[in-house]
Amino acid sequence: MAGAKEEYLAAEMDDYLSKPVDNLELSSRLNKVAAGLLGRGAGSASIPATRAPLAIIDSARLEMVAEVIAEGENLAEFVDVFLASTAERIERIHCFIDGGDLREAGREAHTLLGTAGNFGACHLSALAAELRAACDAEDAVRARDVARGLTEGWNATSGAVRGWLNDENAARAA
Repeated sequence: MAGAKEEYLAAEMDDYLSKPVDNLELSSRLNKVAAGLLGRGAGSASIPATRAPLAIIDSARLEMVAEVIAEGENLAEFVDVFLASTAERIERIHCFIDGGDLREAGREAHTLLGTAGNFGACHLSALAAELRAACDAEDAVRARDVARGLTEGWNATSGAVRGWLNDENAARAA
């Protein structure tokens, strides 16, 4: 309906998505909400230095992942697959950026944003959102700067997830 978006946003709704709903756009918006980039209190795609640092992982999200692992599946193996595939994706992002292909780097960042967010890797998801925004804006300098932080973000995420897994295994053994 003409004017509906403006009316709802003026009424302090966080965002608007018209029908028919595009599944890719819906997924993208939900990922932005998960990364703290959309919704009440959301900042810009760039995380300002004055903002409190985002948690590395969301333990509650990881617990949800652990609960949905099928009976007989190994949680540690699932975590290993996530970490290995994430490291490979980050390597591809670096290759695309080094080659000047911001479009493909942005696609990889979009996928990383979603998978990291679904897994509870908050910091990594936020970095991926920031990288995607830089790629979408064709800002090669910003994209390169953000991409440099991905490896550090992955290292922090890997350590935090493995620490959580050790705690989870200890709790289950008790």
